Amino acid sequence: MENKKALGIGVVGCGSTGIQSVLQHTCEEDKGDLVYTAAVMDPVPGRAQYCAEKFGVAKYYTDYDELLKDPDVDLVTLASPIKVHFEQGMKAIRAGKHVHFNKTMTISTAEATQLIEEAEKYGVKIVSSPGQMTAPALRRVRKAVLTGEIGIPSWTIGGSEGVLLWHCQQANREMGEGMPKIDPSWYFKKPDGGPVWDCTVYALHAMTGIFGPVKRVTCMCGQRYHDFEFDGKKIKKGEIMALENGKIVSTSTDITKATYRLARGMCKKDSSFVTIISGCDVSDEDAEKVTEMVKAKCPNHVEVSHIRGGQPVYYYMISVE
Repeated sequence: MENKKALGIGVVGCGSTGIQSVLQHTCEEDKGDLVYTAAVMDPVPGRAQYCAEKFGVAKYYTDYDELLKDPDVDLVTLASPIKVHFEQGMKAIRAGKHVHFNKTMTISTAEATQLIEEAEKYGVKIVSSPGQMTAPALRRVRKAVLTGEIGIPSWTIGGSEGVLLWHCQQANREMGEGMPKIDPSWYFKKPDGGPVWDCTVYALHAMTGIFGPVKRVTCMCGQRYHDFEFDGKKIKKGEIMALENGKIVSTSTDITKATYRLARGMCKKDSSFVTIISGCDVSDEDAEKVTEMVKAKCPNHVEVSHIRGGQPVYYYMISVE
């Protein structure tokens, strides 16, 4: 039999999912000679380097496009926020890379369909978690339904306790050792946070895999988790955290105030430059307002500037030199 070259995986996102669901598995010896972790990538300074050193990965990046240029990366696994899966998936496909989407694949069926069609066009493979129907037990249930072995099902129920038991209390979210602590607040943000995208997909995949496509949906919901604790501080519903090197500087329900306080605290007498990098959820008007507020409070010799970074998850990232 012809020996096949081991495929190089590029891990995109070094947060909780990237660490626990990807790196802790791809770096195990039992993976055989099929795959190896070629590179890791995360836009948060220090995080990709930390994971590369911890898991013995040769290369790390802070720029996704640079990772896609790496010839050793044959496929990427996206452990990034769900709302950027479509864009990142498209880029990877067009770069000739196979793609694995950590759940959920996209935030709409239309986006998923476009990715499938594009993958066929470029001749690459794509797959998405969770792979519930690869489980022999569920396939056996599917067969029993199709053959009439269990009669005509009247109703079914499924669920997951993963939100409280796993994601809100994972130790990975508070790892230190030179890596900025993983801020879990994105998990509660629209459009891609919360238990429906992250946990309900398991039950939905199993149900639709066994019984077929959904024909009608009726929904009831409630809120179980109102506040959470991060870095030893209780964060109330609606509050935004301002962090410096993984430590909470302040919290506020006003993003402008939180950012201003953070920048003011980071700016020292010997500082020369303050760069405010706004994210994809921030308007240019709001970003300029924050920039002007910081300029007014910094010493005259400090140069304060604004860059539109367009990063997801974080409203602002601040660099002080």
